[in-house]
Amino acid sequence: MDRVTGYELEGLALNGLLKEFELVDCRKERGIRYSKITAVTLDGKQLETECMEYSRVVRIYLVLLKYRDWGRSLVRR
Repeated sequence: MDRVTGYELEGLALNGLLKEFELVDCRKERGIRYSKITAVTLDGKQLETECMEYSRVVRIYLVLLKYRDWGRSLVRR
C-alpha cells in the first residue's frame, strides 16, 4: 500500500479517480484517537494516509465525500 497525503487523495477524489475510500482506526494513546484513510483508485492501486489525530483525519474524509460527489458531475461535463 502506498502512502499519500490527504491533499493527494482530495485531488484524486475531485477528478473521479477513487473507486472507494474508508476511515480506519489506528490506535488510541492517552485518550487520543488516531485514524487514517485507506483508498483504492480506479486502476486498483491501494493508498493510505499516515495515522493522525481523528479530529484532523475526519475533516479530510468529509472533504473526500463532498469531492466524490462533485467530481462525478465535473467529470461528466
